[in-house]
Amino acid sequence: MPVDASDEKEAKGGLNPPKPPSGSTPEAEWSGHSNSSDSDLIDIQDVSESTVLLSSQEKGLSTGQAASKKTVRMEESSLRKLEEGKATSIRPSIATTNSKTSTAFSRSTKASTLSQTKSYYSATNPNKGGPAVIEVTSNPIAVGDAFPTGDIYEEKLVPLAVDVDTVPLGPYFRHIQDLSRQYPRLEHLADNMKISTVPTKGPALENEPKEVLERLERTHVMSLDFTDPSRPLQQEFTDCHTFAQYLEIVSNEATTIPIEVPEEPKARSRLFIVEDLSRTVIESLGSTFNIDPTFFRGHLDDHTWFNVRDNWVEFAQLPSQLDKRPYFNLRYMEPRFFESQEDVDRAKEECSNFNVLRRLDFEGQVKCGIGAWWHSSPNQVGLLRRKISFWNGEINGGWVGILLVDPPCTSGVPLWKGYGRLDEPTSFKSGNSLSKPEILPTKSLFENLVSTFSNLSTSDVSQISEYGSDYLTSKIYPFVFGEYLVMQQYTFTGLFQIEWELDSERTRKAEDISRALDSLHKWQRRIPFVLSWISDGIASLNSRYKFDANGKSTANIPSYAHSILRDYKYIHDHFLTLQIRIDKIMSMATAIIAIEESKKAMQESRSISRVTYLAFIFVPLSFVASFLSMNSDLALDPQVYWVFFVIAAPLAAVSVVVARYWGEISRFCAGGGRFEKLKEKEN
Repeated sequence: MPVDASDEKEAKGGLNPPKPPSGSTPEAEWSGHSNSSDSDLIDIQDVSESTVLLSSQEKGLSTGQAASKKTVRMEESSLRKLEEGKATSIRPSIATTNSKTSTAFSRSTKASTLSQTKSYYSATNPNKGGPAVIEVTSNPIAVGDAFPTGDIYEEKLVPLAVDVDTVPLGPYFRHIQDLSRQYPRLEHLADNMKISTVPTKGPALENEPKEVLERLERTHVMSLDFTDPSRPLQQEFTDCHTFAQYLEIVSNEATTIPIEVPEEPKARSRLFIVEDLSRTVIESLGSTFNIDPTFFRGHLDDHTWFNVRDNWVEFAQLPSQLDKRPYFNLRYMEPRFFESQEDVDRAKEECSNFNVLRRLDFEGQVKCGIGAWWHSSPNQVGLLRRKISFWNGEINGGWVGILLVDPPCTSGVPLWKGYGRLDEPTSFKSGNSLSKPEILPTKSLFENLVSTFSNLSTSDVSQISEYGSDYLTSKIYPFVFGEYLVMQQYTFTGLFQIEWELDSERTRKAEDISRALDSLHKWQRRIPFVLSWISDGIASLNSRYKFDANGKSTANIPSYAHSILRDYKYIHDHFLTLQIRIDKIMSMATAIIAIEESKKAMQESRSISRVTYLAFIFVPLSFVASFLSMNSDLALDPQVYWVFFVIAAPLAAVSVVVARYWGEISRFCAGGGRFEKLKEKEN
């Protein structure tokens, strides 16, 4: 049976959670009530899809208008459920304080069906080998697919992923659109918010309404209240509406609240850890805390170079710009080990489900055979590009920090099981080896950071009281540095294998040198932009703490800032050493190639010498045979054969002797018959 407008509004209202009772704090446990049984419940996404279709039908949109707005169509199964009256009520997911069960956020997102909707076009193969023309994807659905060229110089209209009545575009989005006229880089952020992922995936998502809505409303946020740093209060959110309502309460709460002692009020201070980005999360955080849109823009993509037509290009920031911005973006790579190609495919599919663009690199593989490292094996190591972004500000007399982290990749394992913790192990005499918070490489960065910030030492509490959210950033860098150290060792291993292959003269082959040079070129291209990421991190530190070129500052700089800068410079110097080593290996490879070419030329010269000796033997024979055959009578006389051998054999012997000692004969003639004297001078 058809659903009227009142049912539609009721369905929309069901998506919004009930407001907390008056007088309760955001940290109080919220609960929703529903009179319907579990059997009457339907997936929220199914109802959202029906809402999209109904909104366009009720407005009486024509087919052309609906197509121009790219209104998402509901699947027939969802419509059938509504007609059968199964969607009688909706129960929203509510976040609770310190709830273990709130981790219902799916770590293993279901396999995307986008791989069936790829569109291809023919292009010239830029590689040396292979066919001249290859097929590339015009919509890069999976991470690692070829990216199409952008259209920054053309007037374009990025379609909305869903109808605005279902997931409305808020004032923060309109603010970004207005700014994009003077700040062209923000146009990419606005396009991203329309479909809540990389805009080039838009054509592939056109017929996937359920996935579009999931991406738009994707939320995984942990709120940590540091009003009392010794006991930070946790609250996890996996529902966008609940989170938006929570932020509304945060922005309107009193400036100060009493903590234990009423005579000593304290301002509320919070840290929000956000995994992945979506339109609703960007809208909620940006409008609540008045965040510079370039903060979110810098966290979206992971490109290392751009075409001249790309509209997602990013530029470097000047030191004067960094000084005015209360945020920073850190880039690094996470090396992961994969047992087989199936694991690699799952990892690519998993990364394609991220809203942010994160790419897996498999170029320049390091050999890892089971019997010996130089043997072939199905194992691969992928380098997953990562970003961490942090913003801090003030609200209602307290500080607020926002930490953006990437979703986890569950396929494969961290290379060498990761670096692990960077701090000192617990002392044996402490009596409690497990006193520190559990930080495991197998866990997501989101979980490890929550564990770190929820179990602070007494020293950490005092530092937070003195430096606020800035001290929390010191807990972020060890995770980044750990990945850099693993990456550094992996790079060293790859370069060592290349050196060994080049230096192994016994088994050296032309194809081995070619393969080693190809791998070396991959590292030669990769290390410079890793160095640029490290340099950007050092530049952000210099701007935040006013360090000079020597790492000194006139301001009152905390000790942890000096430690972070020293570690960053250490990593930078070691990667710079690796780059110098690559250049030296390239020089060595060039010399080896020259030596191999000279050896090859000498072998060819010897082969030509052998052919020359044969010529000195057979040329006299053919000459005598031709000479004797000029007289027909002589050619028919059978007794003349002995004449041929008598003349040809001595003449061939003389030719060989002359060829063998031609050098000495030439020097004797040049010396006017003084062969011995000339030979003595040469000696």
